[in-house]
Amino acid sequence: MGRRMLLGGFVVTDYPLVLIFLSPLYGGAALLVRETARRTGGGWPAIVLLAAAFGVVQAGLVDQSLFNTGFLDDTECAEFDSAAAQTRVPVLGFSVGQAFDYVGNHVALSICAPIAIVESLVSLHRRQQPWLR
Repeated sequence: MGRRMLLGGFVVTDYPLVLIFLSPLYGGAALLVRETARRTGGGWPAIVLLAAAFGVVQAGLVDQSLFNTGFLDDTECAEFDSAAAQTRVPVLGFSVGQAFDYVGNHVALSICAPIAIVESLVSLHRRQQPWLR
């Protein structure tokens, strides 16, 4: 039987390491995306575009989940590999379905949702302003 997983593919015993290493990675990226978009006046379209760029870098270069055909092996999601194989682009070595999933999840859950939540807690004026100096 494969390794049991919870939120994000990590077992509960991995959560301390997840908090130490992944929180700054994703939180820092969300902050940089927000600051760049707010300073350039791009608004939410820029946030979404920068979040997609982060998703491509994260899934393609950092954890290489996009190009690793065995990435889901030994997890509860191993059965999704057969669906990924149906949309795999042989020359490029990745699945179009997984690209949409991985990059889309980074856009929606890793970057845009945290920004939207934090911005909903501040005044309308502060939402449009950069937060870093």
